[in-house]
Amino acid sequence: MSWDLGIANGDLVISASGDLSGISGTDLLDQRIGIRLRLHRGEWVYDDNEVLGSQLYTLVGQTQQAAAQAAASHVHNALREMSGDIGIDRVEVQKLDPRTITCIVHYHVLDESGASSEQTAEIVDVTIGGTA
Repeated sequence: MSWDLGIANGDLVISASGDLSGISGTDLLDQRIGIRLRLHRGEWVYDDNEVLGSQLYTLVGQTQQAAAQAAASHVHNALREMSGDIGIDRVEVQKLDPRTITCIVHYHVLDESGASSEQTAEIVDVTIGGTA
């Protein structure tokens, strides 16, 4: 089973014992999805191939209809590297204003053979942009 350090609000999570906290399972998938969707494509200096991140930020300031049409494509593109772990069921643009966009990603977990697991669909709520 995959494991990683927990991140909340951009900071490493510290456990009650004072150690770095780890996550796995769907919490880990949620964290990886959130990072991939919030990070601007090509922004991370160590991503030589510029495949990490999304272009959801380009939808900020667009009309609700235009953003809703493009959001699913941007999400699928950003999460392509996770296609062996998850299947995307649908993408909703829940909130759009001149400075932010909030997308809800509904996905299901795939097992090691690539088949859909018995687990119910998960939801990740991602907000791009800010109030500044």
